[in-house]
Amino acid sequence: MRLEFDQVKDSANRRKHGLSLGEFGGFDLEPIEIADERRDYGEQRYRAIGKIDGKLHMIAYVRRDDVVRLISFKNAAQGATLV
Repeated sequence: MRLEFDQVKDSANRRKHGLSLGEFGGFDLEPIEIADERRDYGEQRYRAIGKIDGKLHMIAYVRRDDVVRLISFKNAAQGATLV
């Protein structure tokens, strides 16, 4: 699985959440992954929650073949919700 993200989105995520999408690193997508069906995004989006360095984080992403495209990455303490 390859990881990609938009540099403009990365800059916005750093300003908003204090985390670079590049810090995503060892996040395991499988244990707690939920389809985000809150609205029509034009493609299936997912949210996942997991630990990095002992702290809970939440990501939003899409899967495109063997690529995971990150949309958002934040500390779960910032009010992140899965649904």
